[in-house]
Amino acid sequence: MSRKSSHVTILQFGGGVLSALRARQENGAPHIDRIFTERFDTPPAWPEAIKEFVDANGLAGDQFYTVIPRHEITARIIDLPSQDPDEIAGMVALNAEEFVPFAADELTTAFTVLDRTAVGTSKVLAAVVHQDVLHAHLDTLREAGIAPRQVFLSTACLMEAVAASPPPEGDCFAVVNLAQGGLEVVVFNQGVVEYARGIATDTPWSAETAQARDEAVAELSHEIGNSLSAHRRESFMGAGATEVYLCSDTGNVEAIAEALGAETDYECKPAAFGLNAVHGEAKEGDGAIPLVAVGAAVEAFGKGTLAIHLLPETELGRRAAATLKQSAIRVAVLVTVAAIALTGFYAQSVWQRTSYLDELRQQANVLRPRVRGLIEKRKHLELLQAQVEQKGTALELLAGVAELLPSTGTNITRYDFFHEDHIDLYGRSKLQNDVFELAKGLQEAGLDAYPQFARAQRMYINDSLERHADIYTFYISIPFAPDEEEGANE
Repeated sequence: MSRKSSHVTILQFGGGVLSALRARQENGAPHIDRIFTERFDTPPAWPEAIKEFVDANGLAGDQFYTVIPRHEITARIIDLPSQDPDEIAGMVALNAEEFVPFAADELTTAFTVLDRTAVGTSKVLAAVVHQDVLHAHLDTLREAGIAPRQVFLSTACLMEAVAASPPPEGDCFAVVNLAQGGLEVVVFNQGVVEYARGIATDTPWSAETAQARDEAVAELSHEIGNSLSAHRRESFMGAGATEVYLCSDTGNVEAIAEALGAETDYECKPAAFGLNAVHGEAKEGDGAIPLVAVGAAVEAFGKGTLAIHLLPETELGRRAAATLKQSAIRVAVLVTVAAIALTGFYAQSVWQRTSYLDELRQQANVLRPRVRGLIEKRKHLELLQAQVEQKGTALELLAGVAELLPSTGTNITRYDFFHEDHIDLYGRSKLQNDVFELAKGLQEAGLDAYPQFARAQRMYINDSLERHADIYTFYISIPFAPDEEEGANE
């Protein structure tokens, strides 16, 4: 059995990269001892790879924490009419099915409060994770002999790192994390997150050839431009973010930041400011700026306030049951020895158990009114939801749009639903005619199945060359007819 250590290790794996940040607490702040990174030509059998990695680097006795990347989950920034944590948790759970097309019992939800207003509302970052994603992540670690103390969300880790050590200048800026299997864009304004987006991609950010690096920069430029444009539309800001800071837990971002700055109108540079949140430096010398791992370390040592905890309640219950079982075995042995030595210890044990049951009953009596109150609030929320639900929900209309899409060559990159007003569709297509057919199909569908689509119209089609192929970026607006406004409901 490995000796327990006071060190914390932030373990991340995915794609073809396995990384770990090892830290300890020194003078009240996390101190990085070392960053370990191992790359594979193809994704390995992760349980065996993780076990060998942990053993080879002497990490077996550490306290482990892991991170789920943003592009593997669904997250939304929403405004809620409450500042009470229990009420917010209930609202997030009730709204989870609106964010993803899965039943509530298949989902794990979590949240962190970004801002509170004087009128009693809250801006909240809500995370919704399908349980299969979490179980697969935890099962891999369990097979490797690791039981993480907590599972964090990468977005919240970036927030922790920036909050602990913000950039020296710039009121509105973006932090872009280049992760394995995707990238993440988070926009901060006056220290508060206003926009967050995760994009899954197989693009290798640590490209070894000039051509691969140019392709990576082109895709990165495109996705950052789309994200910052979306932020400006949603926040009604003029210029929006003008500074872009790049970070990565697994590679040097200096070269790609320089190339990206030349490719775009934004001032792009490495997010080195975030490393001020911790002491020490990486000894590997690859120039990584691991803001996600830094933010996770800040939270692991109890110095953060923004982290989102994704470890399922079922896992916590399983661990509690295992701990209780071990404790019960030890207690049974002690009771047996005590009973043999002195019968009086048995009576004392019975008294202790009776007292504990009384205490549990007292706690249950205290909690029972609160549980009833929460049940009543949930019923009230369900009644309110039933009052506003009408035909033509956001998901039904999205399904209608999906039915009209060509089988190949066209996809929807963004779907904006404005309650009782209109729908905005943004997408990309290999064929210009497919866009015309989609707009025409929406109008025809408006004659019978989906009357909301009757006034669909193309706003623009832009032609661009991507990887030696013509790609058409389009925008279709679907304003609701006056007699359909009452039927359109989110």
